[in-house]
Amino acid sequence: MTNPSDFLTVEESMAVDQAMMTASERFSTRAAIYSLRVLKQIAEQQGVTVAQVSDRQVTDWVTQEAVSAQAEAQGLDTGGSFTPFFVQLVLSSRQPLMQAASASGVAVQDLTLEQVIQWFEAKAKQRIAP
Repeated sequence: MTNPSDFLTVEESMAVDQAMMTASERFSTRAAIYSLRVLKQIAEQQGVTVAQVSDRQVTDWVTQEAVSAQAEAQGLDTGGSFTPFFVQLVLSSRQPLMQAASASGVAVQDLTLEQVIQWFEAKAKQRIAP
């Protein structure tokens, strides 16, 4: 598994950049890809599936684990705005990830980078179609 303190690899970012989406849609896609990585790690630590990860488990992981340590190392305010923002980012990514998994016919933890990008790109195309 990729180190959770790394948001996206260069290759992952390039794959997202090649999709036909707006900048905000690409941001949402990147956030979902990173959130999936975080959710997989939490699920593994807790012995559950990604779909079973609770809001509390996400909050605890963000607050107590690598994200807070990384933020502190960079001088960010982990108790103020960063932690709630990051928790919300991961939690809000779950719904589109569940929908992408359903559309792909796989469990959330089995989603591939390509499947996530394809789902977001399909949604972007639906928004602009007449």
